[in-house]
Amino acid sequence: MKGPKPVKSPLAHVYAGTQLAASVLTGFLVGWWLDRRFKSTPWLLLAGSAAGLFVGLYQFLAPFLKDD
Repeated sequence: MKGPKPVKSPLAHVYAGTQLAASVLTGFLVGWWLDRRFKSTPWLLLAGSAAGLFVGLYQFLAPFLKDD
């Protein structure tokens, strides 16, 4: 019977969390900039935030779900 796999480095969790936050912030800022440029407030801000969240969650979960 196999036990849980050990974590390679505690910094992997810090990196994953930072990547998630950076993705959401980037999506938010790009959406905010596009809203100001095209005067479509708040739709592109919401779309950018949602896209950043989905990308960030994918990047956050991918290392923990892959089978080594």
